[in-house]
Amino acid sequence: MFLGRLNVGILLIFLLVRLLGVLIVQSAFVPDEYWQSLEVSHKMTFCYGHLTWEWVKGIRSCVYPLLFHILYSIFPDSLLVRVYIPRIFQALLSALGDFFTYKLASELFGQRCGMWTVFNILASWFLFYSSSRTLTNMAEASLTACGLYFYPWEKDKGLGYLWFAGASVMMRPTAIVLWLPLFLWHVQRGKSVVSILKGTFKIGLVLLLGLLIADRWCYGYWIFTPYNFFLFNWTFDIGSFYGSHNILWNFAVGLPTVLGVHIVPFAIGFNLPQLKPFYYLIFWILIIFSIPSHKEFRFLLPIMHIALMTSSVVMYRISTNKLRVFGYEVNKTFNVILIAATLLVNIPLSIYMGLFHQRGSIDAALRLADLVTENSNVLFLMPCHSTPYYSYIHKNISMKFLTCEPNFENADGYTDEADEFFEDPMEWLTKTYDSNSNQLLPTHIVMFDKLYDSISIFLKKFHYEHCFNAFHSHFAEGNVGNFVYIFCK
Repeated sequence: MFLGRLNVGILLIFLLVRLLGVLIVQSAFVPDEYWQSLEVSHKMTFCYGHLTWEWVKGIRSCVYPLLFHILYSIFPDSLLVRVYIPRIFQALLSALGDFFTYKLASELFGQRCGMWTVFNILASWFLFYSSSRTLTNMAEASLTACGLYFYPWEKDKGLGYLWFAGASVMMRPTAIVLWLPLFLWHVQRGKSVVSILKGTFKIGLVLLLGLLIADRWCYGYWIFTPYNFFLFNWTFDIGSFYGSHNILWNFAVGLPTVLGVHIVPFAIGFNLPQLKPFYYLIFWILIIFSIPSHKEFRFLLPIMHIALMTSSVVMYRISTNKLRVFGYEVNKTFNVILIAATLLVNIPLSIYMGLFHQRGSIDAALRLADLVTENSNVLFLMPCHSTPYYSYIHKNISMKFLTCEPNFENADGYTDEADEFFEDPMEWLTKTYDSNSNQLLPTHIVMFDKLYDSISIFLKKFHYEHCFNAFHSHFAEGNVGNFVYIFCK
């Protein structure tokens, strides 16, 4: 009875914290949280919008955007619904992943270890920053965390975990990297290989049909999106167009950044034999994800829960005076230092990253929704996909952003539109508008402050007035500025 009430209480805490994240996190992370989910859902529901090249080439599954399309169709059409209902849905899904990670830690390492896991999950700045974002990576991470609880680590739990494994692969095909070795390990340990394979075939067939039907409805023709996903991302390494990183980036930069202070107990955990399966799994994923040249912090979301669980086991062992490293006992004082450092670093970081860093693009999109009319024509002179688009503006008007499609034809000297613009902004504007009488001048121009000096002549010539500005970031890099400006004609 006590454990039942405790579990309910912990689930409610996870739900409240993740819903609190919906309110606090008002910043942008990466374009995919809008352009690969909300923008697609908006076009599905309201029959206008813009789809990026990934949807033209058919490398993305419609399953995740389809969930938001259903929500858009159920709830009344309003800005609050379009912006917050999908985020609330993802926050609830994230809370389930958090809860089942706590359950897994309690089952494998004891209730007290489970409570350490609750603390570390809630104290993770990166999970707080990401858990309410409409990213397929976050949906994949949440479903993976649920599936890991139902996986037969020590005792046979059947094949229920495969439903979560399959759903995570539907969200993002790269989830197969995590689940394939676990499935093979299950088969190797299973009492009846034939029974496991039969059950897997039945579950896999249902999930595959669901994927095919969802994508058939979305694309209008039969397509197997996971094949296209791997073809473009792994065979052609198309992601390198958006940046290349050192092969050791995941180990030297990615994991230490997303774990933060938790990297310390995580590293100490190498010493514990009972954690070896989890470390094998984590390093397997890190190694495979190191092969493509393009890497991002969000790609590491699916290993966050198990990495934090291993850190929790270490802190639990320290609290019971049962941890020795290289023959030396780790004192409980070390836990006090870890807890203090975690709170002192992660709470301010969560607030800063959620409320301030890169929020200008969101504020500008929300403000633009109020400024534009049915006759407006908007031009975004920013690095491509810097802001939400029709999902926030929600008016069927002419809008243009600087495109950045990869070099699909392998043409020599290829330059995308965004790079061409930033090489000489005035020349691009003159060629596009001043020298082309058939091209209507935009009624609104959205840009970063860094661009103003380069195009001020154009703005003054055509009588644009500064009508909005929003703080964006203290750390401006490249063509991104500290403030977002909107100029109105």
